[in-house]
Amino acid sequence: MKVRITSFALALVLILTSTTGCSLSKKNNNGNIKESISVSDTKNDTELSLQDRMIAFIELIQNSDVDIDLTNFFEKAKTLQIVYEKTGDQYYNSYYDMDQNVIFINIDSPGAFEHELLHVIFNNGLDLGSVFIEEGITELLSSELNNTPNTYRYNVGVVKILATILGRDKVMECINKKDLSILTEGLASIKPAVKDAEEVMQYLDFEHKLNQQMHQAFFKEGNLDKFKETEEYVTLKNVRNDLTTRLKIYTKNYFINKVREEGINPEEVLIEMLSLLDVFEIELFDPDVEIERANDFFLRDEVSYLMNTYGIDEETYNRCYELSKSRTYLVGSNGTSFDKSK
Repeated sequence: MKVRITSFALALVLILTSTTGCSLSKKNNNGNIKESISVSDTKNDTELSLQDRMIAFIELIQNSDVDIDLTNFFEKAKTLQIVYEKTGDQYYNSYYDMDQNVIFINIDSPGAFEHELLHVIFNNGLDLGSVFIEEGITELLSSELNNTPNTYRYNVGVVKILATILGRDKVMECINKKDLSILTEGLASIKPAVKDAEEVMQYLDFEHKLNQQMHQAFFKEGNLDKFKETEEYVTLKNVRNDLTTRLKIYTKNYFINKVREEGINPEEVLIEMLSLLDVFEIELFDPDVEIERANDFFLRDEVSYLMNTYGIDEETYNRCYELSKSRTYLVGSNGTSFDKSK
């Protein structure tokens, strides 16, 4: 079925609870419009909640402290179309076609809607130059704003690392301006080597391409047995191992300096370190890609220095560890869930 949003921008601007001029259309297998029905006549939860979900998500953005310019979105919403398709067992990604201004949603996975809305919001006609980073930022924002589990787990894990060691402002500036050099230069400021930082960005997109091939193989075969016999699988393992090593170096260098800065909040820094240790251990690990877990506690010296310098006891450490599990990276008063009142 096909959903065309008309005169929707005004409703969003005014944050109304209903939208005029909105209609749903069913299409047959040939892609032709079969019949048109109004939203008010539809009881399907996915269809009926479309307007409410869109408005609620925009409200979440407006009520958050995340720096997102919605001007472009209100303009795009005037002609935005949404197409739902039943795909069965076929490999299919929900995606936003910026040229047609159409969101294509796999009806079996309607939860991708907010993720694709963010692609509409960030569509300013420029090319970021990194599908990996764009998907990671978009998915992490969607997850934190909407309080939903994230997909693109590896991408999200990397963005969490970048948001911590470079700052969420730089990550948001990167996606808003579609300027990848903001992140590249940020990494080079931690470990002064622009070429190394550029290679990290290139490897991330290479990983994304290989990971997509792995997912396609799974949807085609129902398992990964054949894919694991290919050169692409071996390359994917090597690329991820290399990226993990490089990201550890940047992270360690960042915290070597961070724990020695004057005026830091030691418990907040501890939360940051513990949360990233979990990111490396859990989100950068994929059982489908048979590499060893990175359970070497590579920030041991920095954690020990912080605890000894500021007299952090075991009880405080355990409390910080629990807080690190619910830490946010792009949404929140300061990019962390740390509560100074506790």
